[in-house]
Amino acid sequence: MLAAEPLISEFLASNDQTLLDGDGNSSDWIELTNTGDEAVDLAGWYLTDRADDLRRWPFPAHEASVLSPGEFLVVFASGQNDDGYIDALGYIHTNFSLRADGELLALVMPDGETIVSQFAPDGGDYPVQVTDVSYGLREQPLTETLIGIGAEASLLVPTDGALATTWTELDFTPGPQWATGPTGVGFDTSGVYASLLGTDLTADFQNGATSLYARMPFTIEDPAAVSELALRMRYDDGFVAYLNGLPVYLQNAPGETGAGVIANSETDFSGTQGANSWYYGYYNLTADADGTYAAADFVEFPSDGTTIASANNFWNGTYWDWYSGNPPWTYIGANATHPNGANNSAEHWTVRRWIAEATGQMALHVHLHKDNASGGGVTLRVFRNGEEVFARAIAGNDATGFTQTITLPAVNLGDAIDFAVTPVGLAGGDDDTSDTAIMTVEVEQLAGPPLAFDSTALSSHDEDLETPAASFDLTAFRDLLQSGENVLAIHALAEAPLDDDLLIAPELIATIRGKYNADEAVYFAMPTPGAPNFGGMAELGPIVRSVTDRPDPPTESDSLTIEAEVLPTLAPVDRVELRYRVMFAAETTLAMRDDGVGADRVAGDGVYTAEIPAGYM
Repeated sequence: MLAAEPLISEFLASNDQTLLDGDGNSSDWIELTNTGDEAVDLAGWYLTDRADDLRRWPFPAHEASVLSPGEFLVVFASGQNDDGYIDALGYIHTNFSLRADGELLALVMPDGETIVSQFAPDGGDYPVQVTDVSYGLREQPLTETLIGIGAEASLLVPTDGALATTWTELDFTPGPQWATGPTGVGFDTSGVYASLLGTDLTADFQNGATSLYARMPFTIEDPAAVSELALRMRYDDGFVAYLNGLPVYLQNAPGETGAGVIANSETDFSGTQGANSWYYGYYNLTADADGTYAAADFVEFPSDGTTIASANNFWNGTYWDWYSGNPPWTYIGANATHPNGANNSAEHWTVRRWIAEATGQMALHVHLHKDNASGGGVTLRVFRNGEEVFARAIAGNDATGFTQTITLPAVNLGDAIDFAVTPVGLAGGDDDTSDTAIMTVEVEQLAGPPLAFDSTALSSHDEDLETPAASFDLTAFRDLLQSGENVLAIHALAEAPLDDDLLIAPELIATIRGKYNADEAVYFAMPTPGAPNFGGMAELGPIVRSVTDRPDPPTESDSLTIEAEVLPTLAPVDRVELRYRVMFAAETTLAMRDDGVGADRVAGDGVYTAEIPAGYM
């Protein structure tokens, strides 16, 4: 039976900086959500902080009071005189505020008597609250397997293109030429996939066929409750997936129309790791035992979201620069970069990593030239998932450099394409001091061949049964789901006629909007007003804020003073320690003080201080 289930999911009884209301005030706030499968109009319902007045504040008759399934509503508890007050941003305000030292908080039905959601453990008050730390219920999402291994499938090895893509549609009815059987489906002359094959189609591929059509129906009661959708897949060699007739994913398969330039290292450049699918970091060749670059050797530059240089933040607001650099002199800008030579500590390569956000054939248009016409030169190396696909060196005085296009066939979503600049050029040495270079890259998605009944995969892909199945995110397509029956269709592709194997073993996994356990309220150090709550702590420890260092920048003769504001919550702070490491040395632990002694400026102000002695660099 469909029903609305509103509840209080989170509240903040001491708001300072978390969320401002439409009047610019940091009022207390209460978050509600609808965990049911029908919309609810809260007009006439009540919020209260008093057991003797369950009708303390009524929700107004306003569109903001209507909660759709899974939707969140933030109400500010600002103590307004007007019960129906709505601010300039559309936030509803109550006629009471919340007490940080604890009280009742409840949601009451329109009868004014029935409490449907409350924070009142054992009939008492909610516990003591802390500034900018919220309290509430964590969402516990449910995972539902819509299609599992062994699911019944309708199967056809096509001999012509008469069906086009009609066979992928929900209302298509398989004819008598279609077979049925459990997944995984395919064939394997070597026997490697024997444990996965629920339906063996060896005989059907003896005539040189390269394609398999598979339809797997499934049902879902409430598509609106699906928050995430994933296709988990073991496959050999490629496939195209359709959901209710529309293509939603392809892997190692033709059919891409070509989107043109989809990435540009210069215009995409930012101080956020992962923005536009770019990551920035380095490779320490000196510290690498085998001296061979692998995908796992890439180390991201750290970032704490500020522009203050520190061991935890290499972004200075303009470019990524090794903290207290030179040595090592390792940085990446929008187009300029400097790999560190062995004359300055370790040999570092600077690495820009692009995570493929599309599939198919890609053209990498790269350019490299020296910025300062001196030194021994540099080399650009390009890797795909750790395998080198291109390398070219230039001389130290080459201010023109080169522009070249590298074509990568069959790029898969999530492939890591690394563009590494090394301090070794045509001169062969890694110890000069003039390695600044200009390097840019454009990634162009090229058009691929059209998908047909006799298409083949773009390249070979052998499934590794020792590793987990690949998972492909289909969340963007969850709106295609319908209440009731749906169909997942897979066009599987072999690499060539008379291939040795073909396999599809799909699973379709949905994450269903979570339920809330009203008996397990927790603290959230990172409040999420208007969004799901995850994590949380039943017990709350000290909160560390405002970590700074001085002087900025330090010299070799300076000690480095670290200050951190440490706030007690439910218990006093016992002790604070600083742990630091220089390069690859062992960690050192220092006690941090708040007693006004030494580098600590003010006793008892909650700012703890430690001093790293001079010479640490």
